[in-house]
Amino acid sequence: MTSPRKAIMIVDDESDVVSSAKLALKAHGYHADGFTEPEKALEEFRKNYEKYSLILCDIRMPGTGGFEFARNVRMINADIPFVFMTAFEINKSEFSQIFPSTQVAELVTKPISNVQLASIAKKYAGRILQH
Repeated sequence: MTSPRKAIMIVDDESDVVSSAKLALKAHGYHADGFTEPEKALEEFRKNYEKYSLILCDIRMPGTGGFEFARNVRMINADIPFVFMTAFEINKSEFSQIFPSTQVAELVTKPISNVQLASIAKKYAGRILQH
């Protein structure tokens, strides 16, 4: 018996970013849950952390920002891959120097193409088995 495929969590305060990312991932065979409020995403993650294999999260959001969200997620599951999305130009080595305590698998600049999203999903959430 195979285990159910895990979902990808998308957290961004812009609903159009969440919607387009969900559609792109679905088109590539992935299931994604989207949240525009980090607090609700954290509540969901607390209840169902085993459901997720990857988190895509914006850095700058009102209220709970991406860094705080990541710290809270890491207290629940320290091993989940975390990919930050940002509209600002920064590379991973610069990010690591500025935020050395924030573990991040990858840092991507928005807008993110469908191909790039699929590549990230494949890299961190695994391949999708075609039926």
